[in-house]
Amino acid sequence: MFIAVETGDLVHSTDMSQAKYTQAIMLLKAELNKQSETLQTSFEIFRGDAFQVLYKHPTDAMRASLMTKLWLLFAIDGSPIEITQAIAFGHQDISSQRISENMGNVFIASGRLLDQVKRRHIAISHWQNQNAIDLIQSYLNHHLTGLTQKQAEVLYYYLQENFPEQQLIADILDITRQNVAAHLKRGGADLLKQTIEFFANASEDATK
Repeated sequence: MFIAVETGDLVHSTDMSQAKYTQAIMLLKAELNKQSETLQTSFEIFRGDAFQVLYKHPTDAMRASLMTKLWLLFAIDGSPIEITQAIAFGHQDISSQRISENMGNVFIASGRLLDQVKRRHIAISHWQNQNAIDLIQSYLNHHLTGLTQKQAEVLYYYLQENFPEQQLIADILDITRQNVAAHLKRGGADLLKQTIEFFANASEDATK
């Protein structure tokens, strides 16, 4: 079957206060639990500050991983939590629902990719057209590393609600539609949407 595996960790977790570290793990679990319920993902948190997510429906992988990053950037006002992520797509049979009981090329590729990626960035490994994907991730990381907390928050709901009309986000956040439009533009919303659709289409083609 065609799957995606995301491996990630908190940036500078050892430098966090105990209170912030505890809150960071709680917020990470909350988002991953929500995705588990809505997208049928599986996840485990290990080594204190690292996590791994299995996407049995890889068309969801890019949107969900971006939502995790955005959520942690704005969830604590004035104190963003940053993560590094590595996502690998590929063909592999799944032997168990427990991530720690699975081992194979996609899990290995994701873990190795995390060791190579720059902190705070997302790295992506796909089974085809890797040169184009490398270019996409360069543009993606350029935008993501410069986000404000408010831009991250607006983008999060843009992704969560599957690219809705701006007024819906304005109603959720109790801000004006004009402010939503400005945050989406400055946060590179079109780039995020195109990236998500690219990987969703590529994953759909791979499962045929």
